[in-house]
Amino acid sequence: MQRVFEALASVPRRKILAYLAHAELSAGEIAARFDMSKPSISQHLSILETAGLVSSEKRGQFVYYRLVPDNLTNTLNGFVQEVCPVGRPLKRESAARRDGGTRRRAERVPSCDHSGGESTMGMLQDGVWTNDTPVAPTDASGNFQRAESGFRDWLTRDGAAGPDGQAGVPAAADRYHLYVSLACPWAHRTLVVRALKGLETLLPVTVVGPLMGAQGWSFAEAFGGTGDPVNGVDHLHQLYAMARPGMTGKVTVPVLWDKQARGIVNNESSEIIRMLNTAFDDLGAKPGDFYPSELREEIDAVNARVYDTVNNGVYRAGFATTQDAYDKAVHALFDSLDWLEDRLTGEWLVGDRLTEADIRLFTTLVRFDPVYHGHFKCNIRRLLDYPRLRALAERIAALPGVADTIDLDQIKTHYYRSHKDINPTGIVPAGPAVPF
Repeated sequence: MQRVFEALASVPRRKILAYLAHAELSAGEIAARFDMSKPSISQHLSILETAGLVSSEKRGQFVYYRLVPDNLTNTLNGFVQEVCPVGRPLKRESAARRDGGTRRRAERVPSCDHSGGESTMGMLQDGVWTNDTPVAPTDASGNFQRAESGFRDWLTRDGAAGPDGQAGVPAAADRYHLYVSLACPWAHRTLVVRALKGLETLLPVTVVGPLMGAQGWSFAEAFGGTGDPVNGVDHLHQLYAMARPGMTGKVTVPVLWDKQARGIVNNESSEIIRMLNTAFDDLGAKPGDFYPSELREEIDAVNARVYDTVNNGVYRAGFATTQDAYDKAVHALFDSLDWLEDRLTGEWLVGDRLTEADIRLFTTLVRFDPVYHGHFKCNIRRLLDYPRLRALAERIAALPGVADTIDLDQIKTHYYRSHKDINPTGIVPAGPAVPF
């Protein structure tokens, strides 16, 4: 025990333990959170490992560190809570607690709604980041509840109001910036439309890393991000606080940022893709209308079912906290996949052209076999078992620029290492082989 107390005498080492309370991390990932070099962090980790407080495992070219088993939990909790308030006790009262007879998960990250740590969710509370929120909020019946987006202004060609009277801002070259996660299906929609419309120069992109720590989405390169060349912040929640000081709410991707006004235009993916569809047409965007007026009613009807039972349905199944909630979600999901397979008699879901209905479904299909089939227990059938839907996904992936928006490594890393109560080991599976 003497080695334990000597190891815990160091404030940096106690802070390291506080962050390891949330997730397995490499020395580089930990260094990204400190004003300290990676070699110094590695030295502290060596002392903690010698004291038996952490263990390590080499995966590929990186070594990941994790906390020790529960026999040291009580000792560590006191230090973690004293030194780093964002840290939670290493052993919660249980992974699922009973509340009036309803089983509720204490922690989950609703992947891209997912503003939080690898075992926590997190949000802004009066402009200050906190992890004291459930990762995947559920209702009294154990059904996953997705929050609405909070920024809803509209980007138009000339700054006119949006379709429902939203405040408009005018399109301009290099005035706006898109913040995304390559892992997130909702953000992925915006990248697909951006590629199809050829907006790479008009609308630059910054990418957050697939791993989320105690401060939520991170731009740190050690976490797989690109850094933030626009505002120079370390975490996405800092952008939200900059845009709306004192804000209380979730921090999500995608984000359409106005560099001139230094604020968020919109963070709702379904609206951003419609903005990108037409807003830059006078500034050199490629031709293409993915929401044509003559097909809108049918597109809206397909979108409504696909969103509720497929796009969000995989989350409702994966984050369900009761058997009944899971059963309803998973059967509704596969009923809709069967319906879509039957509907797809031609190349596209609506009419004889690519529309946003195809794009919105595509980003879920890409992730289905690698993630949702196993990780979210959506395993009645695979995408491989739906020849028409698989062909649709391959057809879209083959369009110019679309393949570059698909990063299966980031997708799998995010889900399998972020949802620690679903996949406690954090092991990322090697397969399956998919044609994207």
